[in-house]
Amino acid sequence: FIDHGRRDEVSTYVTALAREFADDRRIASWSAYNEGDHVPEKFPYVSMDQVISFYSDTTALIRSVDSHHLITADVARIQNTPLTQDFVDYVSFHYYDDPARLATEISTLRGNLDRPMPIVAGELGRLSSGDHRASVSSQSVAVATYLDTALQGESSVAGALIWSLVDQNTPRTPLSRGPDKGTIKYGMFDGDLQPKPVAAVVQRYFSGGCGPGQR
Repeated sequence: FIDHGRRDEVSTYVTALAREFADDRRIASWSAYNEGDHVPEKFPYVSMDQVISFYSDTTALIRSVDSHHLITADVARIQNTPLTQDFVDYVSFHYYDDPARLATEISTLRGNLDRPMPIVAGELGRLSSGDHRASVSSQSVAVATYLDTALQGESSVAGALIWSLVDQNTPRTPLSRGPDKGTIKYGMFDGDLQPKPVAAVVQRYFSGGCGPGQR
């Protein structure tokens, strides 16, 4: 979906970046593009087929210079995850919807894969403020349910990442990147780097402190 005149620029950028970090053990994996399935919703002249083609081309470029790292293609909607399975090492989805539906969604996703392969929840998260339903307590409950589903029991997946670590608190200057997020807060730590209650929840899960008898 990138203008054909800029394809060479994109190819040069992607290969140079991947080559630079090909041997870097700090890199866990590459994601070919973030939430590309949102693009057709924002720009109707872009088709999902074009997005998938871009995903595929980008993973091929990365593989041409980096044989050490895994590659995925993060999608915003879990139902679109199977569209990436032919060219990634593991599939990755983002999920911010009803925690009670996550197990069913993962089961459906697994059933729509053509072969067994790792599934990762590339983003799981919930607001602590920003709408009338959000609070620090509801954030903790939702994230605990997400992690319970993703890391325990029949619906468990290969891994999960929480979005995000710290609430955005970027100084507002003429050079600031991105819009001011205002009161929309997904972090486990607030903008002053103080932990919210959800930080303790996430720490317990990722340190092995939660299991079937330790809800």
